[in-house]
Amino acid sequence: MLFQNLSREILKRILCYLTSEEICRSLIGLTKNIDDIIQDYPMNIFCLSKMKPFERYSFRCRMLILTGSDLCIFQKISSHWNLQSLRTILLRKMNGLILYSFLKILPIEQLRTIIIKRLTWFYYPNEFYSEIWSNFIKRLNSDHLQYLSLPFHICHWRKEHSLNLFFNLESLTLEYISSNQMLELVNNTPNIQQLKVSLAQWHKALVQSKVILRKLSYLELTLYDNWSLQEIEHIIRMCPYVQYLIVKLEVCDEVVTEVFEPNAWQRLIEEKLTGLISLYLQINHITSREYEENRFDQNEYWNRRKPKFQVTIKHIRRLEKFF
Repeated sequence: MLFQNLSREILKRILCYLTSEEICRSLIGLTKNIDDIIQDYPMNIFCLSKMKPFERYSFRCRMLILTGSDLCIFQKISSHWNLQSLRTILLRKMNGLILYSFLKILPIEQLRTIIIKRLTWFYYPNEFYSEIWSNFIKRLNSDHLQYLSLPFHICHWRKEHSLNLFFNLESLTLEYISSNQMLELVNNTPNIQQLKVSLAQWHKALVQSKVILRKLSYLELTLYDNWSLQEIEHIIRMCPYVQYLIVKLEVCDEVVTEVFEPNAWQRLIEEKLTGLISLYLQINHITSREYEENRFDQNEYWNRRKPKFQVTIKHIRRLEKFF
């Protein structure tokens, strides 16, 4: 039997094993029937630039990975490509202005997965970034969105309107954001299961917060600006059912905290995280003093919980200033 005489169902099964580039370079143009099947098949497009020779076709997209250099071709094809099936986008290697242009064209409201990687650095005004994120978050569809990952510049977001409840959101990644902004978002994600967040300084709103993330099982925290264990506990209190916890801290000599005390962490775990299965704790200690031994290595509780509980203390030598 000739390839072009295969049934529509068998041809679609074959397409499942090919990349979008392989489909276009190998099959496009063989017969009108095959072209019609390909254009009706929801493709995952990992490199839009490689699709440029075939931009005249009306492809149906399920997933798109876009870079800053893809903007011109995307502006051309967005009018005649079928984006109604688009459910996943990944945006990377672009500056704020190009991101703004993409977000105006993309059907944000229908997406289930949105990943925006760190922007290339250009010194746009904070008001510009604030406008980008305010308009973007306003367009998110609370009924569809399941996975959301946002870059450093989300810290410029300013809440202007009440947020929808994102009942279906399962995973949220915030590369860098204030504690108060994080609370605004997680307060509207009652069913979130995975949270990765990098936080600036502690905020008193954490003390007043009544947020409880009952379905959260995976939590990854990166904390800057000398968080104390008591301040960390205010976040842990929101996540009593966490099973997998990663905490990365940055502390300096000037702020004396109990973060180096094994017994203090043991108390926190036994009182607040009774279901914890795995813990990775990394403390980046910026110091001009002599290094101390890792007290966790001499503690019976922590030695007994290895390898599921791991503690790493990295001493970073701070150079003294000479005048």
